[in-house]
Amino acid sequence: MTDQELINEIRTGNIASSQKAMRHLYKTFYPMTKNMVCKYNGNTADAQDVFQDSVIIVYNKIKQADFTLTSKLSSYMYSVSKNLWFKHLRDNKKSSNNLDISGLQIDSFERIDESLEFTDRQVMLGKLLMESGKKCFDLLKAFYFEKLRVKKIVELHNYSSDQIVRTQKLRCIKKIRVLMESTIEYNELRS
Repeated sequence: MTDQELINEIRTGNIASSQKAMRHLYKTFYPMTKNMVCKYNGNTADAQDVFQDSVIIVYNKIKQADFTLTSKLSSYMYSVSKNLWFKHLRDNKKSSNNLDISGLQIDSFERIDESLEFTDRQVMLGKLLMESGKKCFDLLKAFYFEKLRVKKIVELHNYSSDQIVRTQKLRCIKKIRVLMESTIEYNELRS
């Protein structure tokens, strides 16, 4: 999928197209964020947080009518992720050995693109989210990806109460676990 095709998929507003685009974003761009965060004193959990925030920022930017991509999408995603991570390091003074992050430069985006890999577990989780159904996908996306508060999810998705949202979220997670345990891929990854 080209950068422009990905942008068009996100802008359509069609759930299936947006889901396809989001899968592509995760598959293609998460590994470079993980590599960068781990290289600069982070861990996998930090990389996931930074990547989630980056995707939300990029997704919202793409949805804006006046958005124009002036570089490769991978370069844009990497820059957003890098800036978020370095801001986190500055804010939390997490860097060790007095790492000076202000002067860091990216050598070559082409080399970053070439080193992208997506783990089997991440691919499997993406498939399971899609298989869990539209209601679960939308709820989990709102909760984890869009980081909406429960009250906002109640309002946007027409649930009758906060408790129903929490209960439905737990049911969706259980559904994904059941689906996961029944897949051959999961059993192969465990062994």
